[in-house]
Amino acid sequence: MPLCAERFDGLADAFIGVAEFDPLRDHGRAYAAALRAAGGRVTDHFGAGLVHAALRAKGCSQVEAFYDALCRFLRDY
Repeated sequence: MPLCAERFDGLADAFIGVAEFDPLRDHGRAYAAALRAAGGRVTDHFGAGLVHAALRAKGCSQVEAFYDALCRFLRDY
């Protein structure tokens, strides 16, 4: 788990996406906060209504929005 790291400074910009009903959601949010506290740049996306592994779903507008956000991050990186 990334939160086990001793330091969070000097890392690359990060995209952190979490699903609303994912048991790892709070870990993702805490990791984003730790990166920001260390001066890191974080782009985060909250997948409202999504569950763990929802990115496999086809034809779901929330999943498409997630991929759009990820692609924007990668394009701008």
